[in-house]
Formats: sequence, structure tokens, C-alpha cells
Amino acid sequence: MRSYHFRLASVARIRTIEKSVARDRLMIALRELRNAQERERSANAALACLEPPAGLVSSRDLQWKYEQAERLFDSVRSCRENAAEAASAVVERREDWNEACKRSQVLSKLEAQAFAKWLEDALHQEVSEIDDLTNARFAQGAFR
Repeated sequence: MRSYHFRLASVARIRTIEKSVARDRLMIALRELRNAQERERSANAALACLEPPAGLVSSRDLQWKYEQAERLFDSVRSCRENAAEAASAVVERREDWNEACKRSQVLSKLEAQAFAKWLEDALHQEVSEIDDLTNARFAQGAFR
């Protein structure tokens, strides 16, 4: 199996983009949920505004009111189902965003660890060079 080597900065940049995309998708899902909930409230209000017939009513008017109530009730049911689907989409998108955040944080920790190791190595190399220079001076007899 061939092993691939990627620079940590490149992978971190990709993870940041993935996190941003996941966040955008979550925001879109939340907006769709709010819109679905608003449509549901409007449909409920329209159904609540439908008043029963008063006084003498023909069978045609009564049939129209019944059909109107059925249509409004179907609309409410449809809006409720859409809101439930939008809510489940928000849950999925939030999980995707949380996962992207975790992956991005792992890379941030790895990057911090890599920087700390590089700094430690650089300081160790500097101390080693200073020791070598000091030893070379004493070996040449510069301090006699």
C-alpha cells in the first residue's frame, strides 16, 4: 500500500474549509426550519380563522366549508411534516458540523505539537552548536 505524505498546513486548510461548509449547511438548515415553522404557524392560524357557518346555510355552502376545512387541515399536516423533516435535517447538519469541528481541533492540536517539537529541536540544536563552539575554542587553546 502506498503511503501519502501531506503537509499539515494543507490538511488543516482543507479541514477549515470543511468546517466552514458544514457551518454554512447548518445555517441553511436552520433557516429552512424557521421558514417551515412559520408556514406551520400560518396554516394553523388560517385553520383557526375558519368559522363555522351561522344561520341558515345551503348544503352547497356547508359542503364548501367542509372542503375548505379539509384543505386547511391537509395544509397544516403537510407543514407539520415539513417542519419535522427540517428539524431532523438540522440535527444531522449539527452533527456534521460538530464532527468537522472535532477534526479541525485535532489538526490544530497536532500543529501546536509539531510547532512545540520544532521549537524544542531548534533550541536543542542551538545549544549544541554553542557547546561545539565552546569546545572548539578550548581545544584550540584560545582561553589560555
